Amino acid sequence: MPSASGPADLLAELSHELARLRVPWYVSGAQAVLIWGRPRLTTDVDVTVRLGSLDSRELVSALQGRAFDLRIVATPEFVRQARVLPLVHQPTGLALDVVLAGRPKDIDDIRGILMDRAGLLDLPLIHRTLAVLEEALGQPDLVPLFEAEVERSRGRG
Repeated sequence: MPSASGPADLLAELSHELARLRVPWYVSGAQAVLIWGRPRLTTDVDVTVRLGSLDSRELVSALQGRAFDLRIVATPEFVRQARVLPLVHQPTGLALDVVLAGRPKDIDDIRGILMDRAGLLDLPLIHRTLAVLEEALGQPDLVPLFEAEVERSRGRG
């Protein structure tokens, strides 16, 4: 059974390797949602990365050198379609999904947090943070997506 410090141990090891590879990343999925007080059952840790010129096979090879192993046979076709690398951190036994792009359930998490916690969120700070992420990841759709979801949540409220 994974220890209580398992996610922290996993993220520390992952952070070290991604920094070495100069791969920008952030925690996403249920672990990020839990921080904001919207419980969601999860059995894994999700992080989103921008590979840039790094190939997904190179990332897998580097992570395997740091005690991460693939949970399934991730063919190039699977990775292209799913946009996720399903790994396991051997020391903790925790599953790690390295997401290569946003997924529909991530948008659902954003909607849930906005519905439940919009009045408690520092929306200008989130906007500024997303602008920085857009630049770092080379992904210009984060701020418009967030703004659309904020407007959508206001329409419901």
